[in-house]
This record gives sequence, structure tokens and C-alpha cells, in this order.
Amino acid sequence: MKLYNLLLEVLDDKVFKQKLDTMSLETKKEMIEFTRGLDESEKKELRSLLNKYSSPSQLKPPNGSLELKLNKLKAGKGTNIGPGEILFHLQLKNSSMVGDTNHDLTIGSEVWEVKEVRPEGGPFRGAKKAKISQFKFSSNLYKMVTIIDRIAEKLPDIKDDIEDISPKLLTALKNWNENVTPTYTPKTAILAGELSNKVRKYLIDAINTIKQEIEKNTDDEFTTVKFGGVNVNTKDRGIEPIKIDNVDDDSITLNFIGKDVLKFLEVLNEFPYIKEGDFKEDVQKATVEILSQLPSLIVYSSNGGKLVAIPKERVTEDIVFATISQGEIRFKVSPKVWK
Repeated sequence: MKLYNLLLEVLDDKVFKQKLDTMSLETKKEMIEFTRGLDESEKKELRSLLNKYSSPSQLKPPNGSLELKLNKLKAGKGTNIGPGEILFHLQLKNSSMVGDTNHDLTIGSEVWEVKEVRPEGGPFRGAKKAKISQFKFSSNLYKMVTIIDRIAEKLPDIKDDIEDISPKLLTALKNWNENVTPTYTPKTAILAGELSNKVRKYLIDAINTIKQEIEKNTDDEFTTVKFGGVNVNTKDRGIEPIKIDNVDDDSITLNFIGKDVLKFLEVLNEFPYIKEGDFKEDVQKATVEILSQLPSLIVYSSNGGKLVAIPKERVTEDIVFATISQGEIRFKVSPKVWK
């Protein structure tokens, strides 16, 4: 049976045909098949949904049996149709699901993406634009892994010397291989791209501790001494940090430290964000950069939930950072907008 004849069989309605004409072929087939399974009262309800709203700002979250079924309706394999897209396309005037394959709906001349979220307003994905691998803070995190792995190999042999220099520093480093969540240590969380609130808090605390302790123990201080004499080769030795001003005293006590400890202090000076930059600021900059590239958004939770339509010019204000998962920054609606 030809598609047009099948259409007349399931729902002989001019507006419905216009809606189908602005769907891809696979989506159109899925919609017709869905409609064939409706009884007469449901078909009547479906007609009442067509072109119900003239603007996304008028949309309501899916509610009731038919709307909830339409909300879950997706097209076949090879398509990227997500929850809510078909329902809102049917409800909105001047809506199309064809033309711009990178986005969910085109309403008039404006592109929109549809995001179904949990009742708290998130989190949701930002597509390929949200991959953290394209941002500097991601490479800094991998550098952390490399540096602390190098240190961790030597830590059992030098931990007593490190504790003498800075107990806080030793604690921060020992926690590197401890679980900060039931699933992840800081290292495995970075490698998996799973930077939850707990993991990010650990990283921020560790960065701040290392920065403070390195500054306290090495800034304006000597950490090596050179011995020399007549007819002898000079020799360098590592020493516990000594304030520059103390060298002018008549006598000074030198506490030698091994080469491994000295190397440890040198390596930590290479740690990301010790000399410049800020991890939290870098994540926020990445968040704003991604949001500035997103189109207008319809964000909703179904079955008596909430729905907000956010025009593109408001996205960077009304959408905020939620978490980092699967190597992507995830977002949520700002609580003041979602309330």
C-alpha cells in the first residue's frame, strides 16, 4: 500500500499530512505505524494536538497517556530522533524535522534542540561540542596523572623525608590512589572522564595543597648547596629548604636530602596550575564556550514535570555547568529558571 493511501487510512487530516511532510521518511513511517495502533478517541486527541502552539514558550511538559506515548516515540535505526522531538513537532506551528540534520527541530527560521531531563533540571549532554579533550584543562589533568605516577613510584622510599618537609603534601599524594567515590580514584576518574563533584573537589584541594606547600617550602629558599675546594671537583647536594635571609647568619645547619627528594620537589614545580592558571576557571571558560555554540533549547521533564524554552540569546545565562561524565561537560537548567 502506498504511503499516501496508508495515511488516509490511519488519519484523514490535512494538517497531519503537512506534519508528516516535514518529517524524514523513517520518522514518517514510524508516525504512521504509531497512528494505526490508536483507537478512535486517541486519534481524535491526536488531531487536537496538531499545531496547538504557535511558540515553544507555550509548550507544556508531556502529560496524559497519548502525550507520554508520543514523547517516547523514536524513529528507526540510522536516525537521531530523541524523546519529545516528534511530540513537540506535532504541537508546534511552522515546525520541521528535516533540513538541519545537526539539530532536532526548525521552528520558523530558528533551530532548536530538545532535551529530556530528570525532575531537577539536568544533567543533559551538549553533543560533540562538549568533549573535554578539546580544552586545555583536559591536557592538564593528564599531565597530573603523569607527574603523580612518577612521584608515586618513589614515594615509599622518600615518604619520611617528605613528611619532614610537609605532612600536608604527603597526605595529598598518598590519597592519589585512594577511592574518592565508590568507583574511582582520582587517577582512574581522570582517565575515564568521570569528574563528579567529589572528584573535582579532591583535585581542587590537591592542587591548592601542592601549590601552597611548594610555595611555602621552596619560594625564596635554597634547596641545593655546592661544595668546592682547591684541586677537588665541586659537588652538589640537596638540602631541606633554607630561607635566603638565613644564609647571611654566622652559622647555619644544613639537613641533607637525597637526590630522589630533590627531584621530587623539582617535578612538583611542573605540576599544572602551580605557577599559573586556575582549574575551576578553566572549566567555567570551557562551559561558557560550549554554551555559546548551542542553539535555542527546549528542556523538560515529563509526566507532570516542568518545561522551559530557552532562546539562544539566553542559553549562556539560563544553562549552567552540572558535571563531567564520559569525557563530556554536562549541563543543567539554572535553579532560578527551573524553580
